[in-house]
Amino acid sequence: NTKNKLLELGFNLIGTEKMKITLKTKPYGYTGDELKRIIEEKGVICEFSDPDYLVLMPSVETGKDGLLRLLTVLGEVPKLKAIKETIFGEVKPEKVLTVRQAIFSDNQTVKIKESIGRILAENTLSCPPAVSVVVAGERIDDNAVQIMQYYGVENLSVVKE
Repeated sequence: NTKNKLLELGFNLIGTEKMKITLKTKPYGYTGDELKRIIEEKGVICEFSDPDYLVLMPSVETGKDGLLRLLTVLGEVPKLKAIKETIFGEVKPEKVLTVRQAIFSDNQTVKIKESIGRILAENTLSCPPAVSVVVAGERIDDNAVQIMQYYGVENLSVVKE
């Protein structure tokens, strides 16, 4: 099957969903975003990418030919030296307000660097996908900011002071 062939090519796969292929890309020498650009230039469309992962979701419409194309395109990508994993400090946010209080508070959007010490007013759901590092009502710390920056978050909605 396709997943076994990807393993034979040297890719690291995670997850067990039958219709989802999630590649952990750094061991192959690329960020997920880099690998996405490479294969999309060759006509393979990805569901999602970030600095660590590439997600492909073939469907019935993909068919055998589409899966063979995927294997061919990924097979042509040269394996590089593994990229060192990024290690972040632990995030233990302080809960200051309830989610409801934070969401309905007066808020403002600030650059992420300006958010340290502030209370998050609205969840940011992209780091990693659909998981907030800090949730509304919690105080934002330096470690949380580092993680969110890593995942491309530039601005946050915070409770007005």
